[in-house]
Amino acid sequence: MIQLIGTLSLIWLLLWAGLALLFALLYPLLRRVVLGIHPQHGSLLLLLYWAAPALVGLLASSLLFVSQADGRLISAHCHGACEEHVPLLSVDALAIGGLVIAGLLVLVLLFNFLQQLAKGRSMFKQFELMTETRPGFRFLDAREPAVFTLGWWSPRVFISRGLLESCSREQLAVILDHEQAHRQRKDNLRLLLGRVFTLFVPGDRGRQIRHDMHLLCEEACDFVAGG
Repeated sequence: MIQLIGTLSLIWLLLWAGLALLFALLYPLLRRVVLGIHPQHGSLLLLLYWAAPALVGLLASSLLFVSQADGRLISAHCHGACEEHVPLLSVDALAIGGLVIAGLLVLVLLFNFLQQLAKGRSMFKQFELMTETRPGFRFLDAREPAVFTLGWWSPRVFISRGLLESCSREQLAVILDHEQAHRQRKDNLRLLLGRVFTLFVPGDRGRQIRHDMHLLCEEACDFVAGG
């Protein structure tokens, strides 16, 4: 069982990393399309594009070990004195290594994901205690102009007294519509998932992708606010 899971894990990681690098090389071609279409569609397309390497890698590696698919992909076979089996790493150390690496990666991803969730939740609770409910938003009694959306699953919009005093009703309506769009789209969660799915995209390319995700989310909300 360890050999089977280790083999599956190692193949999945290699496929995910390889596909992510391939998608990164192809991204400049897709970027023109994504930035040229409606930002609401572009932001969703970009998230799906970067989710694909991890999901396709998991699906492809899993198919190798599904009994119904054995005959279609790689048939069960035997090397000498053994029972028929699906593809397995012949060296136990590699299988165990694949399992360990995959386990560590999943733990790191899960830890970072939960850490960000906990951090956001803690910040959300702190601001809830400091604010009061107003129609459509939470009021923050602070002189500095500020507006932001906090929360992952059930986001809330926060607006400071300084911003309310410095904006006209028309301006405030546009700002509130923009932030409500972030809340309804759950953009905070969307951007967090984007960071997870671009784990294997290195350097400037990874930063460019995350910047594009943020830009498209903002443009999509601007479109909603602009009517």
